[in-house]
Amino acid sequence: MSIKHYIIEVFEPTLFFGFIAALLGVVASWHYGTLKLSDGILAVVGIMLAQIAVNLIDDYVDFSSGLDNDTKKTKFSGGSVLLGKGKAEPVYVLGIGISAFVAAALIGVYLLIGNLALLPIFIIGIIAVLFYAKYLTRIPYFSEPLMALSFGLVAIGSFIASGGSISMLWVFGLVAFASGIQVGEAGTANSVPDRKADMKHGRRNAVVMLKSNRNAALFYILLYSLALILVSAAVAFGGIPYYALGVFLTLPVMAAVACGISRYKKPEKYERVMALATMAEFAFMLILVLAFL
Repeated sequence: MSIKHYIIEVFEPTLFFGFIAALLGVVASWHYGTLKLSDGILAVVGIMLAQIAVNLIDDYVDFSSGLDNDTKKTKFSGGSVLLGKGKAEPVYVLGIGISAFVAAALIGVYLLIGNLALLPIFIIGIIAVLFYAKYLTRIPYFSEPLMALSFGLVAIGSFIASGGSISMLWVFGLVAFASGIQVGEAGTANSVPDRKADMKHGRRNAVVMLKSNRNAALFYILLYSLALILVSAAVAFGGIPYYALGVFLTLPVMAAVACGISRYKKPEKYERVMALATMAEFAFMLILVLAFL
C-alpha cells in the first residue's frame, strides 16, 4: 500500500468546505479591523484537522459496517474508493483520523484558553467528530442540519478566535450559517445515490426520510432558500458588505441541481448533478469570503 493512497484519502476535495468556512471568519475579522493573524491561522489549521478527522472516521465506520459494499462508487458518493479497493488499510485510516482529532483538540484547547467564548463550539465540534458517523446519522432528519450547524460554527469559531468584533457577531452569524447551509445542501445532493444503502444500515438523513427524489429536491430548495434569506437579512441589517448579495448568481445552477435531484435514476448519470452542486456551493461560500475583502 502506497503512502500516496493515504495522502489522497486524507486530502479529500470536501476539505475545501472547511477551509472556505474558516477563511470566511478570518477575513470578516480583518474587515472589521480586529484580526489576530496568528490565532486566525491556528483556527484554520485546527478546523482542517477536525474535518480530516471526521472524514476518515466516517470512511472507517462506513467501510467496517459494510455500508460501502452496498453503494455504487462515484466521485462524490458511495464511500471511500481506496478502502473499497484495498488500497488503504482501515486501521491506518482510523489511526490517522484519531491523530488528526487529537491535534485539532490541542489547538482548540490552546485557543480556548485565550477565549472561553469558544467553549460551546469546541464541545459541539468534539461531539460531531466522534459521534457523527456511527450515531448522529441515525437521528431522523438530523444529518443535513448538523452539517449546516457545524460548518456555520466553523465560520463563527474562526471569527471569534481571530479576534472578530463581538458587537458584529450577531449579524456575521447570519452569513456564517448561510455558508454552513451549503454543506448541508452538498450532503443532500450527494446522499441521493446512497438512499437504499443508507436506509438498510439505519441512517436516517433527510434523503432517506423523505423517500422520493421530488421531496429531496424540495428539501434542497428549502435549504438554499434559507441561505439566501440569511444573507439578505444580514445585508439589510447593515455591517455586512452588499457584495455578499452576489450569492444570488448561483441561483440558476442551484435550480438545475434541484431538477437533477428530482430526476435521479442512475449514479453514473447523476455525477454531473453532484459536480454542479459542489461548484455552486463552493462559489456561494467563496462569494461571501470575497465580499469581506
